[in-house]
Amino acid sequence: MTDPVGADSPAPSDPQKAFQELLLANIPQGLFALDAKDTIVAPLTSSLAALFRRSDFLGLSFSELLKPIVSKKILNLACKHLAALRTVHKHSVLSETNPLLDLEVRFATGDGTHDLLHFAFEFTPMSIPGQPGTLLVRVTDRTTPLLQAREIEDLQLQVRTQSDILQTLLRLGTTRFSSIVNSIDTVMNSINEILGRPAREQPAFRDKLEQTLAAVDRIGKQVAATQLGALSRAAQQFESALLDLRSRAVLSGNDFLPIAVKLDELFVQFSLVQSLTRTIDTPRPPDFGGDGEGLSRRTIAGSDRTVAPKFVAQLLERQAAVTAPPASGSAGTLAHTFARFTENAAHQNGRAVVLRCSGLDAIPRDYQSTVKNVAIQLIRNAVMHGIEPGDERATLGKPPIGQLALAFSALADGSYELVFEDDGRGIDPDTVREIAISKALLTPATAVTLGDRQVLKFIFKAKFTTLKQTPGKQRHGTGLAFVRRYVHDVGGLIAIGSEPGRAARFKVSLPPVPADASSASGDSDFARQLKG
Repeated sequence: MTDPVGADSPAPSDPQKAFQELLLANIPQGLFALDAKDTIVAPLTSSLAALFRRSDFLGLSFSELLKPIVSKKILNLACKHLAALRTVHKHSVLSETNPLLDLEVRFATGDGTHDLLHFAFEFTPMSIPGQPGTLLVRVTDRTTPLLQAREIEDLQLQVRTQSDILQTLLRLGTTRFSSIVNSIDTVMNSINEILGRPAREQPAFRDKLEQTLAAVDRIGKQVAATQLGALSRAAQQFESALLDLRSRAVLSGNDFLPIAVKLDELFVQFSLVQSLTRTIDTPRPPDFGGDGEGLSRRTIAGSDRTVAPKFVAQLLERQAAVTAPPASGSAGTLAHTFARFTENAAHQNGRAVVLRCSGLDAIPRDYQSTVKNVAIQLIRNAVMHGIEPGDERATLGKPPIGQLALAFSALADGSYELVFEDDGRGIDPDTVREIAISKALLTPATAVTLGDRQVLKFIFKAKFTTLKQTPGKQRHGTGLAFVRRYVHDVGGLIAIGSEPGRAARFKVSLPPVPADASSASGDSDFARQLKG
């Protein structure tokens, strides 16, 4: 005979309720229900707190949820969409007309900056007895897929632009094409100089505007002789923004800030042309025993030092041979893999670079993917934006070969540290301030209150780049945003230090991993993962 369940005995478990709680705790999307008054009611998924960075959801209206993170215009749009849903039949398909499938949201970080994310809101009518008008809302963070899509778009643009360059070269010839590109480069630099002049009175503002318009007109005439469609469109859009300023009765310094975005787009397109032009080899004359009069490039397996080709107009010049450094790793190792990546980046961007690695065999298995992704982005960023061209380094008294250093180490408390350094131009906080203001990421009033360390955080924003201050360099503007995402996804932290004109340093701190999961894997295993 079994004992009856006493009054103090636990109630029998409810498998259905336990399963529901398990689902709510593990679904990555944010799920919540809105009643007929657009008030949030249970159940809620645990991911909501991470998505919206708050925990007080029950009883909150949908407009109160959005108000702190979107603009007034978007908030009104969201409220109108909800009102429209109330009049739509509950079985109608709504996703095709949903204006909130790609919503930019801003979360204040507490230091005067904002994190920009992209959320998708999807609404499904629910038929619940006694609760008419209930909507199920699903919120998905689309930031990472969006960044990846932009990266793919950048790569597709490179392919199209390189095709345009080849067609133009075939039609115009190398000498004329390089002459056009050099002329555009001169005008682009003059635009930077014109817009950088101080102005306080109306005549000075008007003079800056007219001189910039004249410069853009010269670019348009040069581009007209080529088949560079993307560059031509960017020039036209910048010119249209300037013409809009010309139509205004009164001008101020603030009126010139929005055109900085259009100017940045023009610099991006032109820098892409310059970068891809460097990678195009003109036909070599027959080899009569020498190396010909074409491209000369020396590399050694395991080393990442590269002497990259010069600009198209100089491709037929001989390059001085430079002794390569010792190999940094044998084939199949992680050091060798990074060396090959560095070599390719250096080749594409016209740089001579050395990468030295240490501690890579100590990387725990749990962090292999993170370190791989972070290192690749930091190497690319340093070669593209940090390391100066050889002639510029000579002027600055720097060695002709740029130095990159990547070091991974295990710390005494069980955590890990990844440090990446380069001896390039560094990052100027004042430049970052200026660009953040021009992109409306920061107000002038807030900018003057932020310290240099706080300002440097803006380089991790999506599509943020300092290219406007360094024309002629290709950029994507998403690499460091990816770095921050990779590090935060594993609970890590990233810090940046910069000595403008001399060096930049990134330090990634990674938390300890469980003992049974932290055994380091050799480079060969890691290399196989990279290849997979």
